[in-house]
Amino acid sequence: MNKTIKRSGSGEAAVIDDAFVENLRNDPDSDPFLYSLENLTQDDLGAPPEKKKRSFSDIIYEGARKLLLLICAGVFIYSMVTVAKSLIAYRQAEDLYQNLSSSMFDTSILSGFEDSAYPPLALPAKPSKPADFLTALNRGGDSALIDFGGGYTPRYNKRVELMKSMINTLIIKNSDTFGWIKAEETVIDYPIVLGEDNDFYLDHAYDRSSLPAGAIFADYRCSRTLTENFHLILYGHNMKNGLMFNGATKYLNEDFFFADNLIEVSTPDGIFTYKVFSVYEARYDDDYIRVGFGSWNEFIEYVKGLEARSMYHLPDFEVKEDDRLLTLSTCTNGAWTQRYAIHAILTSYEL
Repeated sequence: MNKTIKRSGSGEAAVIDDAFVENLRNDPDSDPFLYSLENLTQDDLGAPPEKKKRSFSDIIYEGARKLLLLICAGVFIYSMVTVAKSLIAYRQAEDLYQNLSSSMFDTSILSGFEDSAYPPLALPAKPSKPADFLTALNRGGDSALIDFGGGYTPRYNKRVELMKSMINTLIIKNSDTFGWIKAEETVIDYPIVLGEDNDFYLDHAYDRSSLPAGAIFADYRCSRTLTENFHLILYGHNMKNGLMFNGATKYLNEDFFFADNLIEVSTPDGIFTYKVFSVYEARYDDDYIRVGFGSWNEFIEYVKGLEARSMYHLPDFEVKEDDRLLTLSTCTNGAWTQRYAIHAILTSYEL
């Protein structure tokens, strides 16, 4: 019997004879696929190949591959958790310090007061002979204090009095409060604390609350009275989101270094202004955070040595007996042993 099959897309019809189809099924050379469907049996196909037995090395390889995948997954999860913790820590630090600095310099609350003269402060005179620096730094007396009052008539200064008032407010909250630091053209605008060691405030805020970003803190060997410190050393984290002492790294830029961007340190003693004269990378155990000196000459030679290490050099820099030194120290975010050291010299003060 003939069959008529209509071709798609055409008005013509093709007639295929049943005998022709039958020949295709019986002739493997005409259409091997159609022939196999009609004639091959399971016996013709043969038995399935035996499963190859795995060797010991194959088992070890497979186990190592799975272990590697597991380790990679663990590393990925740990990295995600670490990043999340860092972001949370950054946000905590921002929330804690964000509004604090603005209130420290809001002089509008003293608008009803006028600057006026008041009796001179009873400040010690400069000693006639070289002071014993070690005694002074051990809070042994006034013998090493420079003459901050010589030729200077103190006046009522609204900014100074406001700063002292705000610092005293912070002292009430935390007796470790030392003062406040503000560096021009940087984000450095923070309270300073001074603890019993150099560890606690690495992961605690200025109010002693737990905070991975920590606080700006003075070396525990320094005196709480700023004028007793020939070398005031401050530490802070180099936060990747720009917080804390990340701003200190701007002094590594040559243009910024020579732009006279000053640093103010305020304490209950007054407001003290410093000018940066040296910046470089150092090891954490280098002699850049020394606090004890045996004589004036030893201190002067020490400061000269810090200046000699600097990446850049001020053309008119010189150091004198009455100078006071400020150092900012922060990590480089490279090798754990490395630090950025920024040194500044006292240029002026308001009492």
